[in-house]
Amino acid sequence: MKKIKLNGIKGPQDKVENEDNVVGKLDKKHKKLWILRAELIEEGKEILKQNQVNFAFQELSESFRDEEKLGDITDQLAELSKLIEIVNEILWFEIRTDFNLWTKPFIMVRKGWKVAWRKEAENIPEILKFLTS
Repeated sequence: MKKIKLNGIKGPQDKVENEDNVVGKLDKKHKKLWILRAELIEEGKEILKQNQVNFAFQELSESFRDEEKLGDITDQLAELSKLIEIVNEILWFEIRTDFNLWTKPFIMVRKGWKVAWRKEAENIPEILKFLTS
């Protein structure tokens, strides 16, 4: 985390909405976790992009010649996926802890690194709102 630089990082781009209750801004620690998660996600996307031909070929042919390499890529992606999941859990744990948001159902980070919560999830179909109330 020490190597993560905050210079030139845009952060979240969603604007604060009327239903949002802003409780503060992320500090350096939170921003670095956010950035680490974003970098890991980009790394995974790049691995997929670089190897999409291999995956497509595997789906077409069960006798893929370089099956061991494909297995290594799959293992690498599985490990990366788990790492992203762990960093994500730590990020939201830290935000909930530092802003005392344990009882808030939906929390988010908005443009300008603003931490907010709201009573309902965004874009929930009306029928689900009715059934869960």
